[in-house]
Amino acid sequence: MTPWKLFLGAAALASTLACASPSAGPSGPVAEYDPVEGLNRPFFSLNDGLDVYVIEPTAKGWRFILRGPGTRAVDRFFTNLEFPIRFVGNLLQAEGYHATEEFGRFLVNTTVGIAGFFDPATPIGLGLYEEDVGQAFGSWGIGPGAYLVIPLLGPSDVRDFIGGTADSALLGPASIARTTIGNLNSRALVIEEVDEIKEASLDYYAFVRNAYLTTRLALVENRDPEASKPQVNDSLYDDVSDEAEPKEEPKP
Repeated sequence: MTPWKLFLGAAALASTLACASPSAGPSGPVAEYDPVEGLNRPFFSLNDGLDVYVIEPTAKGWRFILRGPGTRAVDRFFTNLEFPIRFVGNLLQAEGYHATEEFGRFLVNTTVGIAGFFDPATPIGLGLYEEDVGQAFGSWGIGPGAYLVIPLLGPSDVRDFIGGTADSALLGPASIARTTIGNLNSRALVIEEVDEIKEASLDYYAFVRNAYLTTRLALVENRDPEASKPQVNDSLYDDVSDEAEPKEEPKP
């Protein structure tokens, strides 16, 4: 899951966090362990400056060229590309049924869905189970460790940084396209959300930190705020809806 794609979930928490205590999460308080904040904040400012002057303008041009259906199709392509991460993430948590369903989803969307640009798997009930190696570590009881801001990449923590390295290894050379084009496309999907949060936040750094940690905790506990059963949002080859893509199903 790219950082900006994760931001979609974090942005969905904005109104909830605004009404809750600064460290409230879906299952209780979120431990904001940030012992290297003095180093994280300069890296955060570097990333934000890069976003403001390079990434966001490029993302706006990208979205203008592709329009809504195009950016959603590219998002589906990269979601399909991330299949190995979800497959292994589910296996590491002994979720054999979910891994099998993910495999079927990948086969259908790669073939009938033309490399994943379309999503015929959702209408036939093949769900998306958003798992990764970092989440698997969390399910094993491994804590997140210190919060980190990675230059050029964004928010993370020790556990997710190690897990993310394993995720990239699972994708091989495709991880480069995911990090560049996938991130740019994901940024194009959250332009308004990011602008609204920046305007409303007294401390944008603190908001992103809390939103990241809260969202990752929810994912580890399978309590994604946007989790729902697969819904039919698109016909097979006709993408005219502005609705969001289906999110992770809650585990039984």
